[in-house]
Amino acid sequence: MNAPKGIGFYARTLSTSTHGTPKAFAQKLRACGASWVALMAVWQDKRGHRPASTSSTVAYASACRDAGIEVWLWGFPRLGLEAKYMETMHAMAKATSARGLLHDVEVSYRDARAKAPPPGSRGQGEAIDDEPEGDASRTSLGVRALLGLDLAVRTELGLATSGVSSYGMADWHSLPWADLAARGAWGSPQLYTVTPRQVDQGLTSWRERGFATLLPSVPTYGPNSEGQLDAHLSRFVDGDEPEIDGFAFWSFQQTSAREFRTIAKWAEMLRSRTCPAPAPTPVA
Repeated sequence: MNAPKGIGFYARTLSTSTHGTPKAFAQKLRACGASWVALMAVWQDKRGHRPASTSSTVAYASACRDAGIEVWLWGFPRLGLEAKYMETMHAMAKATSARGLLHDVEVSYRDARAKAPPPGSRGQGEAIDDEPEGDASRTSLGVRALLGLDLAVRTELGLATSGVSSYGMADWHSLPWADLAARGAWGSPQLYTVTPRQVDQGLTSWRERGFATLLPSVPTYGPNSEGQLDAHLSRFVDGDEPEIDGFAFWSFQQTSAREFRTIAKWAEMLRSRTCPAPAPTPVA
């Protein structure tokens, strides 16, 4: 399996203005106890195929490896563009000597004919502006094509098992979940703006769909960030869920000094397995 463990960050639009120099970026990751990072390789949406800068990605990946940070690549694929997406992932993984890949399948692989999920669980930013275009049969074929190409790339380059990231509340989204979990992928449910109760519901919904290994995506934005981040992370390890070995934070660029301090504390607790239970939620 070889899924990443410990603290990780998503990083997108790499540049000195958004993330600092490659060396400063890597040093900041190391300072907060991060053990891995997911650098964006390609984003696909209704505007088409949008690869990241190879030279920038290579520079940041190299600095991270020099600092002892494991490098993964993440991408945002679009239904029907799987071949071009994986072509870019392959080239970027080879250029950066990446450990593995993480595919964010939200939006495009939802069944467009199914009932729309609640507005608060549909993603943010550019993802919101896009809309699914296939029915269940077409999205299933798309995911199978994506994962077939993924397997070929992993086999050729000797990569770890790929991850899948998408909506945290699997019960609310008509995705081809069985296909996504069929190759033993590890899962990263996006549990950003959820309630305490929905943390358990989200983890359970992903496990019920076949994801044995979960590394949740958690926020450095919104209502569960800043002063609420510590309590939010505690909900993942309060004794009611299977063991969590780490978190993926969205995103490095949005993380404040206060959040970096909280994350550093959690990096140490994850290493020493001393994560605390949260305080009881007051009854209204």
